[in-house]
Amino acid sequence: MPRTKEPPSKAPERAKEIVIDLIRVRYSGGMVSLTNVKGNLGDLRKRIEKELKDKLVSASYRDGSMNSINLITQGEWPEGGALFIGPELPVQTMFEGGETINVLISKDAKKSCTKKKRESPTEQEPVQKKLRTSIEALAREYVNAHIKPDSILHAGANFMSASQHGALRIEAASKHLVRCTKRTPKSLTIAFRRTPKAKESLEEIRLFSIEECLEFATNIIDRQAGSKRRKASRDSNPSTRLLHIDSVASHSPELFWSLFFRSLPSDDDWLSDQPEGDVPFMLDHLISQATERFKQSQSLA
Repeated sequence: MPRTKEPPSKAPERAKEIVIDLIRVRYSGGMVSLTNVKGNLGDLRKRIEKELKDKLVSASYRDGSMNSINLITQGEWPEGGALFIGPELPVQTMFEGGETINVLISKDAKKSCTKKKRESPTEQEPVQKKLRTSIEALAREYVNAHIKPDSILHAGANFMSASQHGALRIEAASKHLVRCTKRTPKSLTIAFRRTPKAKESLEEIRLFSIEECLEFATNIIDRQAGSKRRKASRDSNPSTRLLHIDSVASHSPELFWSLFFRSLPSDDDWLSDQPEGDVPFMLDHLISQATERFKQSQSLA
């Protein structure tokens, strides 16, 4: 009996590559948008570094469950872990589209947090700018409010008021009961409230840039470290306890609200009725960046 010729078997179809429509990348110089993202995390890293023209020192983002995920730390991929994050992991495993990755690039990490050289009178800024308190002075006041008992014991009600206002800011921000009533390049007027029916509180604050937020946080870590001898002993793990969200909300509305509004995807969102800012995530990443910068400054000292 003649053998019947079997039809050729079909070659297995290749799995269709998933393309992520949009991923945003926030760094000290602003924000860039990456469209049609595909491939693996190694490809994504190369694309970000090409876009920013610098190497990544750290990178993190918040997933759909609002968990903070570290992709890169000290320029390296994490070791092990449940997700085994690494350069070969497909992008679609980590991202769905629309996420924002906060990154620290090499040139920002290498900036020293040491005191700047004082300018001569002829080199100083115009009068209106000289009257502004420096970031370094603001950081000094912030630390002193925590480490000087007199500033707490003798202030009494003022300290309690600061704590109460901090709690109000945190609650209003978490519920998105915040709106920007006026914005200039250097300042914000903010109205916020604890519940939808509560009376609004108004605050006018100095608006920090991302770089100023980072400088402020690095100064605080540097001041906590204290003397050169103590800095050397704590170089591997500097203290960041004064940058807890409760402390930031109570003692630095400038940093708290700057992080809230800087976390928004676009400038249009600043004037929405209920902007969905994310202070905890921004603060987590800021602490990571400030720690990296502090360590860099200590290694160069």
